[in-house]
Amino acid sequence: MHISRSRLIRRLGLGSGLAAMYSAAVVVGAPAVSATHTTTPTTYQGAVYGSVATTPTADKPQSKLWHQDGAWWGLLLDSAGRVVVHELRDHRWYSTGAVVDERSTSTGDALWDGSRLYVASRTSSGALRVVRLSYDSTRRSYAVDAGFPVQIASNGSESITIAKDTVGRLWATYTQGSAVWVTHTTTDDATWTSPFKPPGIDTAVASDDISAVLAFNGKIGVMWSDQASSTFRFGVHDDRASGTTGWTYEVPLEGTNMADDHINLKTLVADSAGRVHAAIKTSQGDGGEPAGSPSIAVLTRAGGTWTSAVAGTVGDSMTRPVLLLDETNSEIYLLATAPESGGGGTIYYKKAPLSNISFGNGRGKPFVEWAGDKVNNATTTKDPVSAATGMVVLASSGNSRTYYHAEMALSGSTTEPAPEPASDTTAPSAPAGVSAKSVSSGQVDLVWSASTDNIGVAGYRVRRDGVQ
Repeated sequence: MHISRSRLIRRLGLGSGLAAMYSAAVVVGAPAVSATHTTTPTTYQGAVYGSVATTPTADKPQSKLWHQDGAWWGLLLDSAGRVVVHELRDHRWYSTGAVVDERSTSTGDALWDGSRLYVASRTSSGALRVVRLSYDSTRRSYAVDAGFPVQIASNGSESITIAKDTVGRLWATYTQGSAVWVTHTTTDDATWTSPFKPPGIDTAVASDDISAVLAFNGKIGVMWSDQASSTFRFGVHDDRASGTTGWTYEVPLEGTNMADDHINLKTLVADSAGRVHAAIKTSQGDGGEPAGSPSIAVLTRAGGTWTSAVAGTVGDSMTRPVLLLDETNSEIYLLATAPESGGGGTIYYKKAPLSNISFGNGRGKPFVEWAGDKVNNATTTKDPVSAATGMVVLASSGNSRTYYHAEMALSGSTTEPAPEPASDTTAPSAPAGVSAKSVSSGQVDLVWSASTDNIGVAGYRVRRDGVQ
């Protein structure tokens, strides 16, 4: 649980037995990431997930994290193998109990629009779904809205992503049957059109090609890889047009072995220029191209024109690139796994100013790493990050079936709690009904009734045998 401000602290003593080992105190809250006092990433080991799921933090276009109400949230598997909304507190992910998808092998793309959470979810052969959830700030919990999830397609896909345009329509894209498909809502969030191929363009692709969607500057953009023609394509739809009209098309990148099924799209909502950034992987090296050939690139669209910045070469052996945009410092971050083969290893990062996107040689610096394990499949948020949010990147290991995440403060972050307001002289109530249950040799679950306060409660400090 989180706490806001209270100058006075109340400690709660627990009952006998296991519970007697713990105590909890109401404390002043601070941003979860910015309080790390560092601008270098720190990796934390998370829970072990079940044997059915192999890559729960995949896939490449999807975003499984979002920042909201002063905290980071994510889509992670719970102990029963269901995809559930989790909250990041004190460097650990805690289940809220809100089930997004009961299928262990599903992966989802999360969109927080400021009032509702939308998740597009898929499996390789099952239904493609969209679920909408509402947030309760008092309980710090999510609940699936009535009428959801809704099925928008069947027969599975390698990926699905979701976006929302300026007139309130939700859009989703995926590939199936060696073709690109899109669909959007009509009268409400639960009513979707029959899936259709973007009109007026060749949408035939290879069987393992993918697509991705984002909203930008009053438009919807759909990018897809076309390995059959060694091309990345980008469809632009004007929000004012009907779903099947108002489309134009561009070619961000083409050439022999210049396309692969790796796409991650990002944009700054406040960017009046409407720039779009795409992290992509080429197939250079597959045809015997030399080690210095471009393998990872960041493509940027400004005013309908695309430019490219090489972020990794064949010799760097990098894969699964993901982007993050830092709006406080006007910087772009690229994250990618290396080495490419063998189930991963470390998530590395590079950064560049948005005004001059250019990356240095090599893999960059480690962002998510763990000694003795192989980390892969980085995922983060669709939205820009800032000094207020810091950066959080979630990943996983197919080797140990374990979650890992890394946190990093950004320049300008507040590293100390805000000053206490002089008017706050009322102590919070003591937490009540505290109980402790031993879940395993390495986990104890604590439960208590929330404290109340005239200003607000934002967190608790838990001690075991007097040690925090």
